[in-house]
Amino acid sequence: NVSLGFDGKRVLLINVDTARTRVDPADPNAIENRLVAAVASVPGVAAAAGSLYTPAGGGGAGLLRDARGRTTDPGRVVANFITPGWFAVYGIPIRAGRDVTHHDSSNAPLVIIVNDAFIRRFSSGRNPIGATFDESISDFLRNRTVIGVVGDAVYGSLRDAAPPTVYVPLAQSIGLTP
Repeated sequence: NVSLGFDGKRVLLINVDTARTRVDPADPNAIENRLVAAVASVPGVAAAAGSLYTPAGGGGAGLLRDARGRTTDPGRVVANFITPGWFAVYGIPIRAGRDVTHHDSSNAPLVIIVNDAFIRRFSSGRNPIGATFDESISDFLRNRTVIGVVGDAVYGSLRDAAPPTVYVPLAQSIGLTP
């Protein structure tokens, strides 16, 4: 009966290990783009997207858990790395601003999307669209402009509230260590 923040009934997860895949330095996200396109072309698939972590799957960079799987540091910000269309696939509402697009590439200005929990904790009720965060929240967020606000999704334990979460375009994730 816990709200996960997304529609799990309409999502089929496919895990792909790309560890042994050769990465073309000229196009480091080519494999993710090819995988998403291949899945989207399967008959019966309405939409496809990719991410590094899965909500309610125990993932999310920066999320710490204790032995029972519960969040141990409520001040942490969870980061997920996504391809365009990820929110639509999960049915997570975009409350303000926009989704990431293919224009949010490694050569484009650095952007993030934040969730409602992030707004409650860090924005003091101000509209964050267009805001650029400094290292006072996290060095990881430095120079990233907020382009959207989305609904909360549960990461980790279902016993905990949705954590403050930032979503980074996968194309802008090369070399990041949140």
